[in-house]
Amino acid sequence: MGVGVVVIQTAAPASGSLAEIALAISILSLLVAGASFGWNIYKEIGLRARVGVDLSIVTLISGYEDINPVFVMVHCVNRGPGKVKLDNLHFKFIKLLDQGKTKVGYAITAYDREHPNSSSLPVAIDVGETARFLVPFTADCFLKLDVTDFAVSDSFGRDHWIKKRQLQKARSEYVDTFVHGAGTE
Repeated sequence: MGVGVVVIQTAAPASGSLAEIALAISILSLLVAGASFGWNIYKEIGLRARVGVDLSIVTLISGYEDINPVFVMVHCVNRGPGKVKLDNLHFKFIKLLDQGKTKVGYAITAYDREHPNSSSLPVAIDVGETARFLVPFTADCFLKLDVTDFAVSDSFGRDHWIKKRQLQKARSEYVDTFVHGAGTE
């Protein structure tokens, strides 16, 4: 029996050498790794839970005769992408000092924890869930101060601010009711 040797020749790729193909695959791999790295940074830093906060003066129709039916309602909705824990309600206001000077002050506002329509802080809300905080609309509520900003803070220390126009509208209603008027009905 004879031993035969078979020689197989392969043709070179039409578009270039094997080194060029390896370089193209390496560049493609580098682009995919860069995109993955960028997405992870965006997901950790930029993609945080967003909370929409609204403030309005509301009248609640309920069977509670001894509770003031008019409230300042702070309504929060988690717009995603993850769960968020709300910690406190706070605001900035302008304090008048001696000789006509002003200073910015900060305060945490109290709300009605006992009312059945009011959430209790701290509260964790999932995506799409809401939390409501009811502050009695009285002559001594936080609107008596010259409030410039109002926010709800979360457990990461981020502040979720209401729109200035909502705060101005509530402040205007406070002035109309308690400064120019005789109080709530």
